[in-house]
Amino acid sequence: MTLRGTSFLAIWNDIDQIEDVAYDAWLTHEHMPERMGVPGFLRGRRYVALDGAPPHRYFNFYEISDADVMTGAAYLHCLNHPTPQTQRVMPHLTNFQRMGGRTIASHGRNVGGVLATLRFQAPLAQVEAAAQALCEGLLHDTVVVGCHVGVPLASVAAVQTRERELRAQGAVGQEAADDHVLLVESANGLALQERLSGIGQALGRHIGGASSVHARLYGLSYLLEAQAA
Repeated sequence: MTLRGTSFLAIWNDIDQIEDVAYDAWLTHEHMPERMGVPGFLRGRRYVALDGAPPHRYFNFYEISDADVMTGAAYLHCLNHPTPQTQRVMPHLTNFQRMGGRTIASHGRNVGGVLATLRFQAPLAQVEAAAQALCEGLLHDTVVVGCHVGVPLASVAAVQTRERELRAQGAVGQEAADDHVLLVESANGLALQERLSGIGQALGRHIGGASSVHARLYGLSYLLEAQAA
């Protein structure tokens, strides 16, 4: 299905010197519920790379009502007042990439259990001009159940917070201000993997200036929706 809201928060990372079970427990029982309690956070998803290997073994994605939420008082309060457990976990996040952006194309039938993320660089005008046609073309393949394109917001990347300082203690904490992202959802992991190179080729055909493409394939591990008011 189409993404909810007009903006998103995408996070890629690995972990170091912390057990997977502790990291998963923190995300499941504390961090994601905290984020989804912020007004404007509509749906959160957690993914794990299908091959289980770094870099960027983990991917978290939040659908957000509008861009102002990511620089608003409620969300910044969370970022500047991390819980004790968050303070323990954050320095162990490695290969960290965070992108707060706006959604410029979103088409789909449902949430797929498998997701391909393609981070890339290109002139913004090219991305905006081609995003709709790119998604519509990819959805002609019955393996694809959703396609979304997002572009970064410099206003989100520029915000300095306590959580960002904690990530920097682990020599991480990069905020993506130049990368765009293509998300392709499917119900069939093997089939999507077979099509991953073709998806990259379609990206190149529609956005001729696309470069520095980083593609990963993830399986959905958890989904959390905002509680109705």
